[in-house]
Amino acid sequence: MNYGTEYMVLFIFIYIIFYVAFSALCAVILWGCARGIGKVENATYLNSWGLFWILTVLQILIGILQWFFTYLIIGYSYNPYAYGMYNSGSVIFLWIIFYIVSVLVALSISKTFWKCTFKQSFMAHLVPMIIYFSLMFIGILFWVTVAGDMY
Repeated sequence: MNYGTEYMVLFIFIYIIFYVAFSALCAVILWGCARGIGKVENATYLNSWGLFWILTVLQILIGILQWFFTYLIIGYSYNPYAYGMYNSGSVIFLWIIFYIVSVLVALSISKTFWKCTFKQSFMAHLVPMIIYFSLMFIGILFWVTVAGDMY
């Protein structure tokens, strides 16, 4: 191994360790929300942690589809208008559709996983959804304000 590869392997190892710790923290939050706000009796810490990993994999797959369709709308072009306001509305609309699909998929999987009602699943995911949509809103603002300044 050369000097740069050692640091890359170390970075990947540290990233995995931090992501596992982050997932444990997210499982605590999800479990607390499920038991407290959602009143889900079947929610335990371990199945909340497993649910976090299932939802993470599904969100990655949905994100890949989202970026694929974004690429289809924008296209690989050096045209300065390709990233500007001409396509921003279409991309933002597509992102909102994908975020709604992401939330509905997460709620449906949680409902099935915990064997609870849709309302309980919704209430269990209320705090994560507020954070999710707040970050989505920030992303849309970033897209709108920076998209025209790319060129």
